[in-house]
Amino acid sequence: MEEKKKEFMEDLKKNLKKKSDGVSISEEELDRIWHIYNMPISAIEDGGYPQYAQYEDHPQEDPCHKIEDDFKEPPDQEADPVEFDKYVSAKVSFNADGVESFGVVQGRKRDSSGKLIGHYHENPHLDTSIYQVEFEDGKVESFYANQIIEGIVMNVDDEGNTMYRIREFIDHQRDGRAIKGDDGWYTTSNGLKRPRKTAKGWKLLAEMKGGETKWLDLSVAKEAFPIEVAEYAVANKLVSEPAFAWWVPYTLRKRDRVLKAVKRRAVKRQKPEKFGIEVPGPGPKGVARAYELDAENGTSHWNDALIKEVKTILPA
Repeated sequence: MEEKKKEFMEDLKKNLKKKSDGVSISEEELDRIWHIYNMPISAIEDGGYPQYAQYEDHPQEDPCHKIEDDFKEPPDQEADPVEFDKYVSAKVSFNADGVESFGVVQGRKRDSSGKLIGHYHENPHLDTSIYQVEFEDGKVESFYANQIIEGIVMNVDDEGNTMYRIREFIDHQRDGRAIKGDDGWYTTSNGLKRPRKTAKGWKLLAEMKGGETKWLDLSVAKEAFPIEVAEYAVANKLVSEPAFAWWVPYTLRKRDRVLKAVKRRAVKRQKPEKFGIEVPGPGPKGVARAYELDAENGTSHWNDALIKEVKTILPA
């Protein structure tokens, strides 16, 4: 470096005149001197153009480096998720010629050689998978994945809770909590006689459109299906009962207004379900039910989920 510095100073002095005359050097010559004497040690010594050494933090460009973008490879059509199929055991409903039928998804359909028919795709519109659905009458039919989704959506509310439509009420019962006769009235401080607004002790047996029957508390049934319950009470001479007397006559008189006020005409199943899949409840009973569901569906999804959850919780 000392030798280079000495050469630079000597070369510079040769090109300098008196101070009053200024510097007599062309831009080309100055540029040549600058490049030569600022040449790094690693530069080429055989007269070639110098290659300047770069700092460690200087961005390096690898010509072989491929710039990554947001492009994603399409899913492998052969990689069908057989081990965990989100539609298996889901409850679906289909409407054909005005007749609504309910069924359960049994699994993917296979050809005579045992190969899955169709290919899975994350986009339901591109999913060509075919599923088998067993209906309540024992009949098994085949549907595409997008049809399965439609069958699930038709049967759930905005939060994914399974909803069933009622065909009619076919029976009723009451227990010891039900109020009888004059006990259905009370007297106010002003001496006025008022009906007790209660529905305790009464249940109605509802037949769903899918053929299933379910006992519903009167308090639940009258909120979801006020007109149907009122008509059932009249037909079965229950209007005089305290649990019906305080609301049935008014409901029938204001039938049209009541119908407009009813926002939802379905009842949530007592078993908690999300998008057609039964979800076990909390506690030991819920765990036991999870194992039962795996046995019923021939899968191990809930068992695998429990193991994963335990592994996550125990380290904490």
